[in-house]
Amino acid sequence: MNRSKHLLLATAVAAALAAAGAAQAETTLFGRAGMAVVNSDGFPGGNGNHAWDVRADDSYIGVEGKEDLGGGLSAVYFYKFVVNADGSASGQPFDQK
Repeated sequence: MNRSKHLLLATAVAAALAAAGAAQAETTLFGRAGMAVVNSDGFPGGNGNHAWDVRADDSYIGVEGKEDLGGGLSAVYFYKFVVNADGSASGQPFDQK
């Protein structure tokens, strides 16, 4: 191929990639890792010892977005998972919310 054909091919590929990027859905990945350090002074009837504990406090991760379907229509999606950030033994690190 000569130089002008290479330039034309490169321009066509760049235009195709730009168009594909513009047509992609708007997607957002979001989340929160909430942790709490708790000090307990003992329990009624217990031995009265103090204890420190790290606990999960509403940790989650999710994805949401919008896809233009054309003709004034759009599809919207939202999915959120609860995350056990403290390693608690609930059986599963993720749960849907």
